[in-house]
Amino acid sequence: MRTITRSMLFALMMGAFLFASAQKGGGDNMLKKKIQAYNNQMVQAILSGDDEKSMSFYHKDVISMPNYGEMMRGLDAMAEHQKENKEKGNKITAMKLTTKMVTEYGDALVEIGRFSLTYESPKLPQPVSDEGKYLTIWVKDEKGSYKIINEIWNTDVHPMQAMKGQKPKGEEKPNPNSEQHKKLNKSGGETKSGSEKKPSASEKKGN
Repeated sequence: MRTITRSMLFALMMGAFLFASAQKGGGDNMLKKKIQAYNNQMVQAILSGDDEKSMSFYHKDVISMPNYGEMMRGLDAMAEHQKENKEKGNKITAMKLTTKMVTEYGDALVEIGRFSLTYESPKLPQPVSDEGKYLTIWVKDEKGSYKIINEIWNTDVHPMQAMKGQKPKGEEKPNPNSEQHKKLNKSGGETKSGSEKKPSASEKKGN
């Protein structure tokens, strides 16, 4: 009887453990879907130029640490940065945020994901695409909604590699100190003006 009782107790404990594990897994999956939905809404706001909407996903005490940029503290700093980008003519024309993992730590959610985007700038001869990874920490605000309080991301593609092979706008002036320019001058090729040729030895004799 005791053996049966112990077996039943063990089975009940294992059942409870498996049920709790399944519930936890389902909960994490639900949180992942929830954060992905937030990201999708934020991307739509960014692409449509709705700054007020895109900023609404951030906590008032947010700290943002962008790639190749200075750390920003608070919504005001982020809003000012966004305004400056608009004034410079910089614009994101395509963007995707993909939530890969969401882990719950007390009242906070830690999200790890990947991003891809394409942006345009008057300083660039053509649009540039970029992709990389990010880490975001979400916390609940006074109303109980999740907001981003910390974020950091970095690119997988170095900007110089992304622009490799792209020629800058305008005519590129020759460098008189370059090896190629020196070889051209020695071989009787183009001079500094780029149009005249140095006379050869036979041409000098003929004169």
